[in-house]
Amino acid sequence: NSRSLEGEFNVFKGIFKNPLFCSILIITACLQVIMVQYGDKAMHVVEGGLSAEYWGISIGFGAGSLPIQQVINVVYTWGDKLLCLHSMRKRMTKSRRLSTRNIDADLRDNASNISGSSSQK
Repeated sequence: NSRSLEGEFNVFKGIFKNPLFCSILIITACLQVIMVQYGDKAMHVVEGGLSAEYWGISIGFGAGSLPIQQVINVVYTWGDKLLCLHSMRKRMTKSRRLSTRNIDADLRDNASNISGSSSQK
């Protein structure tokens, strides 16, 4: 879920193409296990670490975020198509206020102005 920012449905697509992401993910998971199992006094966790039951509950909560994110993606995509928000992206104005001007139309206008001015030279 931390890799996909645009509401993609397959959150695992291309996960092994980024070795830096994979290594950070593995190192983080290993450090969390070490801290929970062996860092009882330093990390203020239960002495002796978690039992298998609580590890299962923890992994279940973590894995539960994937289907919840899929529901959010479906609702977002459905709402985006329904309200036609995909053509109205927000942009920050110079006064630091959000504007909902149609950025795509502005880009087309600027492109045509640039190509028109270069053909006049």
